[in-house]
Amino acid sequence: MTRATPPLPAAQQLRQAWRLSWKLYKHRDVPLWAQLCVPLGVALLVGGSLALAGLISQGRLTQPRAWAWALFENLVIAGCVSFTIFAAYRLLERALPEALLNRINADRGWRAALLHTGLNLSMVVLGGALGLSLLGLLLQMDLWGQLIRRPGVLQEFLFIALLCTTTASLLFWWHERREAEALRVTEAQFKLLQAQIEPHFLFNTLAHVHCLMDEEPARAKQMLEAFTDYLRSSLGQLRREDGRLGEELDLAQTYLALMQTRMDQRLRYEIELADPALRELPLPPLMLQPLLENAIHHGLEPQASGGRLQLRVQAQEGRLELSVQDDGQGLDAAARRPRRGGQGMALENIRARLASRYGAAAALSLEPAPGGGTLARLSLPLP
Repeated sequence: MTRATPPLPAAQQLRQAWRLSWKLYKHRDVPLWAQLCVPLGVALLVGGSLALAGLISQGRLTQPRAWAWALFENLVIAGCVSFTIFAAYRLLERALPEALLNRINADRGWRAALLHTGLNLSMVVLGGALGLSLLGLLLQMDLWGQLIRRPGVLQEFLFIALLCTTTASLLFWWHERREAEALRVTEAQFKLLQAQIEPHFLFNTLAHVHCLMDEEPARAKQMLEAFTDYLRSSLGQLRREDGRLGEELDLAQTYLALMQTRMDQRLRYEIELADPALRELPLPPLMLQPLLENAIHHGLEPQASGGRLQLRVQAQEGRLELSVQDDGQGLDAAARRPRRGGQGMALENIRARLASRYGAAAALSLEPAPGGGTLARLSLPLP
């Protein structure tokens, strides 16, 4: 029986919703209730702060009736502003193509900050107008007429709007700078991981060939040939920051052939590519191999009979879906075994690279496979 991946705790979903609220994504894994909590929380914070500031300036902090009216008026207007901004971002995500959204998200400089400033400022004015109209309707008062007769109130509102949007843009710019720095750190860790993986894999394979040379020279020769093909496929690719899906699949093919020779045919594998044209799609290097290594070393290799591994690649609903499924010992058995040094680091590294490059538009999940074993899913937005 297949078990679904357990949902994130509510607090973590709220943090993720807040973090993603500054971005433009076609697909969001955060539930709608968590997304709506962001503008609601902003409205409560801004509306409450404005009510408090107004009561302090009027010297009416100790008057409960004044509190009620001040909170009511400011929360209505702040709520309209906040949800207008929320709706504008969601409509923009619907209207613009995903490629353009990705370019906007990738811009971490002043142009992105200016875009968010202009969008937020215009939505603050629109939301303020909607809030004033709604408040006048609820109170059955001509608030627009009063506002026209008191231009100072309008100027004060525009000043506060400009101040809030500028502050929000500065926070956005600061957050983007931090994210860019995190991306550089992640890429540095990735290169360090490459430097650790390559000699480790090299020495282990050569040691295995050395052990076979005396007892099974034909098999040792076959394994050495497979290893040569693997090095030829991977030469230069692992040193690049960008690659293509076809290159990753070629590397996966040679790696699986090498591991099949090493496991003495206990490994059976299959690679399914729904459309050969997908080979030309961009894909960061070293995304598939850690998933294959996990499936073999933690699922299939511990079994005396070995097992079967399936790598599937397809495009579905505007996304690139890659899955690695094995019929090995499964997640529970892997969790009970003693941890080796570095176990789990490769998956965390993949998740960090996905978050840095694609934000919430990409995801990596592990779940029990139908009939036993493990299913790893890698989902990316199509360019």
